Amino acid sequence: MELSEKIYDYLENALDRDEGVVNEAARYSVLNNGHFWRPTTLIKSAEAYGVSLEDSLPYAVGLEFVHTASLILDDMPSMDDADIRRKKKTCHLVYGEDIAELTSHYLTSLADLIGNEGNVDDSKYRAIVQETKQTALNLIGGQEIDLKDVEINSICEIDRFYGMKTGSLFSAAAAIGGILGGASESDLNNLRRFGMNLGIAYQYGDDLYDELAPAAFLGKPTGKDKNKNTPVKVLGVQGARVVRAGFKTAASTNLAMLEKEAYGLECLIEDVLATHKF
Repeated sequence: MELSEKIYDYLENALDRDEGVVNEAARYSVLNNGHFWRPTTLIKSAEAYGVSLEDSLPYAVGLEFVHTASLILDDMPSMDDADIRRKKKTCHLVYGEDIAELTSHYLTSLADLIGNEGNVDDSKYRAIVQETKQTALNLIGGQEIDLKDVEINSICEIDRFYGMKTGSLFSAAAAIGGILGGASESDLNNLRRFGMNLGIAYQYGDDLYDELAPAAFLGKPTGKDKNKNTPVKVLGVQGARVVRAGFKTAASTNLAMLEKEAYGLECLIEDVLATHKF
């Protein structure tokens, strides 16, 4: 069974504990045939430090719940007002804004519950909670910038914004895997940087794909950022490709500095960035 299938099965089992419309909306939003890159990053990071799949899956699934919860809120009419997510209608269009908002809260609470059931000592659990909550703050800060249409003109500002949104979840995933495995503080910092660089490179790919590919392939509307500055607008297609390659190289460099060999994460760089073919 592929890792993505194992993640899917665990997600499904975690959602089987409840019934009702909110749970149905959660299942609709979470369960899809996606790549599950963020939980996969966590699992591969933990694997590098000798942590079993059984012990890392609860935290990987919890992070996917947090990710999906953030997407549900981002898609709301008061936020990005999106109508397509993961190749189907957004949660609020199917279940209404009230249920969508409750579903987001439900998923973050479920993530906490599953994490509390995991097999780690108190110090590791506290570190994981801190990592997750800091990520949530970063996501909120990034969405505030997006929501208030804060003017972003330079590539440095764009990269910082992408770091707060996409990069922060990849960064947390890599770090939590290291925390589970008892990684040193030096390794944790390099894992965070690795996740950040990979996440930003991934977002660059998303922007390039948004510019070059039809919506049917991407699973959401293209041209959604037409009124916002993106790397493609600032640097052009070729320039954005070059900078994206730089973030990819930086991610590999971060892994090379680890005290442990992380072959699974190195392979993951290629897999994640191959998502956007253009």
